[in-house]
Amino acid sequence: MNEQDKQDISNILSEVTNHLMINGSMVFISGLLYGKLGISLFFFHYARYTGNSLYEEYARCLVDLVKAQIHDDYPLDYERGLAGVGAGLDYLKKHGYYDVGSELMYMIDSKIIKMVDYERRVGLLTGFGRYLMSRYETNPAMKDSLIRLIDLLINPSAPVQTNSDSLSLLCDLCSLGIREEMIESCLSDSMDALIKDVEKEPISGKLFTLIKLSQIPSCSLCRTAACDALSDIFTKKRAQFADINSFQWLLQCEKLVKENEFHFFLPKIKSKIEKNIASFDPSKLDELFSNHQDFAFQGGYAGLGMALISILDTDHVSWINLLKI
Repeated sequence: MNEQDKQDISNILSEVTNHLMINGSMVFISGLLYGKLGISLFFFHYARYTGNSLYEEYARCLVDLVKAQIHDDYPLDYERGLAGVGAGLDYLKKHGYYDVGSELMYMIDSKIIKMVDYERRVGLLTGFGRYLMSRYETNPAMKDSLIRLIDLLINPSAPVQTNSDSLSLLCDLCSLGIREEMIESCLSDSMDALIKDVEKEPISGKLFTLIKLSQIPSCSLCRTAACDALSDIFTKKRAQFADINSFQWLLQCEKLVKENEFHFFLPKIKSKIEKNIASFDPSKLDELFSNHQDFAFQGGYAGLGMALISILDTDHVSWINLLKI
């Protein structure tokens, strides 16, 4: 990347920052992917990238607003609710940005652990799993709740085999060695249907799940299928990436390809990312956004800002794990 490219990215990033500074505190939703907490993550990263403490002060103000909005009937989901807020706050502490203190985190722990025993909807359970797994790294006591959650997801009455986000979570849990044999059996049973889905729709989160599955010994066929899909997308040049969601998809893809040794495709993915950046015009950013999620961490201004920081400085890529598959 030459100096002019870096300057172009910085110009877009400045425009994104201005939009978020003006509007961030007025976003009603307080959650991670579509609310104030996701915007605060952008400003914490941007403060560290620029060395400007003003952005960190603003980020802390946003976190304080999020904390003030949490109440007994607060939503529980990952996208807008407590599971995502907990995962985001845990992320901030782990990466040395901000520590909200143990009292709030223990409250979230207690609430999510309790709800695992009552909830049966796969989407919500998957969000709980994301939170519990993030906490498990520093709190091994979460293991019992994760085991209970795995049992619920793998239950025959739960349509987990058609939910790529849930299958992705199970892949991550399998790598931790929790209920490993049971998870591998479930993933193996899901493999054929997932391969067919990726053949129909390669540019989706299902491809990421397929890439993760390729590391499971009993799912070795997934590697060939994942290679075919990646080749179809990047070698045959059939894919179009025209919005922020697809830009973030490219970054998620790049990260997973690196981690799972599909290195042949990295130059092609990087080329797509660079072409995607070149298509952004700072004066026309508003045209990229058309709904209430304009400022969101996933698919909005905050997400675009995070992506641009990651391209300028590869030390800022850990946030990608917080996105939904």
